[in-house]
Amino acid sequence: MVITIEGGYELKGCVKISGSKNAALPLICSSLLTKGIVTLKNIPRIDDIFNLLKIINILNVKTVFKNNTLKIDARKIKYHHLMTNDVSKLRGSSYLMSVMLALFGKCEMAFPGGCNLGARNLNYHFDAFIALGCEVDNNSFIRVHLKRNKPHDVCFNNKSVGATINAIILAGYLGRAVRIYHYANEPEVYEAISFLKKIGYRIYEMKDYLLLTRRRLKKKISYKNRYDRIEASSYLMLGAISKRLVIKNCPVHDMKEVLIRLKEINLKMKIKRNKIITKKSFLKGTSIEASSYPGFPTDAQPLISALLTQAKGASSIKDTIYPKRFNYALALKQMEADVSVSNNMLIINPKRLYGAVVKGYDLRGVFAIIIAACFATGKTTILDGEVAFRGYENLLTKLKDIGVHINN
Repeated sequence: MVITIEGGYELKGCVKISGSKNAALPLICSSLLTKGIVTLKNIPRIDDIFNLLKIINILNVKTVFKNNTLKIDARKIKYHHLMTNDVSKLRGSSYLMSVMLALFGKCEMAFPGGCNLGARNLNYHFDAFIALGCEVDNNSFIRVHLKRNKPHDVCFNNKSVGATINAIILAGYLGRAVRIYHYANEPEVYEAISFLKKIGYRIYEMKDYLLLTRRRLKKKISYKNRYDRIEASSYLMLGAISKRLVIKNCPVHDMKEVLIRLKEINLKMKIKRNKIITKKSFLKGTSIEASSYPGFPTDAQPLISALLTQAKGASSIKDTIYPKRFNYALALKQMEADVSVSNNMLIINPKRLYGAVVKGYDLRGVFAIIIAACFATGKTTILDGEVAFRGYENLLTKLKDIGVHINN
């Protein structure tokens, strides 16, 4: 899909943030563990969710998705391999590995896909499965079998959100005491823990590890998903070009580092509980290093990079999670931004932007281009813009409602 934006217009209005994509995906997969009926509320209607529902339908799971409420009926769930292209469309399909191992003792599936952010192998997931008593074969596709050996503790070399959640799902289902060390502590991990506790897992957070013991699963529950901190951060970046932009349903507690850095670059904003009000601002440059939570999120670094092209003074961006996550920089250069990548660092100098024909590579990169296009003089055409629909609910409508001149 081609998206066009006419830049240079002042924005104003109100945006309501949707449910978290990155929290919803493991919630949906974990719901299958109950072999019962689960109602999930505040689930965003985005492409990643619809693709995941198509995948779990293969396992004879019934779903009803109305508005933002998703009803999952797993009472007749059956094993089936997941050698389907839909698995390759989203990274979140990886959570089905631990769920299928828990329920069926085996999993055969294609490699999960998602955005092209550089190296994103599944080694941390496989290491956790091996520690928990599995055999892994990942030559041409993923084949994992659970052996009935005594599980060992899991210790990650590097923090990984997906691998942490997969380890928790499988370790907790085994019903034996397992410790997980050096686990990721992103809000989405704690959302998965909260949900798993509600369905009957026993999870205890100790000083430097998670302790998982027995479980007794419930067959019917209802649960509300948290709001999306990255979507909220995305619209916040547009505040610098806005007369008055109100962003509702902001998970402020989850966004502390983003808010600190936006204040640091002089973005004018007021925080009122879960609402943030922003106004037109004159920004200054800074240096940012994306890292694991509670650090600056990697998903927000493309967004603030686009914003910093209009700040006074030089800026630099480094990403310790995905060191080569700078695909969007090519689009910014085509819009005449003064940006360059050196030693896995993006260097940004302020310069007026102009509309151009550019390509979108990943969903956060597309929103970064949208931010840049709103500042730019003239029309920007984004090829493959539909990739943003993987993670942003009602994207075009929300942007039009705040005054963005956008068409598709």
